[in-house]
Amino acid sequence: MKTLFISDLDGTLLNRQERLSERTVELLNSLIQKGLHFSYATARSLSSAARATQGIMPVAPVVLYNGGTILNPATHETLRFLAYTPKQVKIAAELFQAHHVSPIVYSMVNGQDYVSWMAGTETKGMNEYLSKRKDDPRFTVCHSWDEVYRGQPFYFTCIGELEEIQPIEKELHKFSYWHALLQKEIYSEDAYWCEIMPWNATKANGVLFIKEKLGFDRIVCFGDGLNDISMFQAADECYAMANAEQQLKSVATAVINSNDEDGVALWLAENYTRYL
Repeated sequence: MKTLFISDLDGTLLNRQERLSERTVELLNSLIQKGLHFSYATARSLSSAARATQGIMPVAPVVLYNGGTILNPATHETLRFLAYTPKQVKIAAELFQAHHVSPIVYSMVNGQDYVSWMAGTETKGMNEYLSKRKDDPRFTVCHSWDEVYRGQPFYFTCIGELEEIQPIEKELHKFSYWHALLQKEIYSEDAYWCEIMPWNATKANGVLFIKEKLGFDRIVCFGDGLNDISMFQAADECYAMANAEQQLKSVATAVINSNDEDGVALWLAENYTRYL
């Protein structure tokens, strides 16, 4: 049976330094050369994911922005792109304003994706995140809300302390336009993220899209966070990292070594031949 092995990145394939270990790169490349069908599903963009996974080349299309975009990493061809309607953007902007929350807005503008936010509204968590992306040309500080919401917005992120963003997460759940996911930032002590995606932008839908388009018979996936639950539910087998959220472990086929112990690569090296 033709099997696709697909991994989350942060907290799963990447270690605590947000990098691939040399051991993981060596093992994955060896297996890919032997015919392993490998890809990843992440909340990151392609440029961010590509930097983090430098050294390996996924064979199959990748799932970006938690399922909002499906892309062929070799050709950069976009296979699926989900965006908000102007009405939905207007409603979201009004909700953010009412709750005094400033989002980071991901938009497609003339075929290019931009990451925008309003100058002077940065939280401590936002500044920590933005400081790691200083060299990313997509990131743009704006001086008007029209500029922040320009183009086709397709993804919103609110970063702050729990009490700052939990109210907006609860409010967003009242609408069917999107789904909101609130979880702790794994690279920070006290920051939380509220990620807001179109209602049909999930890792599960992304993985199933690839499965159908490329004719895979079976999906085996790996993850650590709450945004991996839908992917686990869509997969034939699913493996949670030792460092994973307990809620994810409860729906996993099994728990494997942590991301700092090369859990995914070692599991594949030990089990890949079972799927030939």
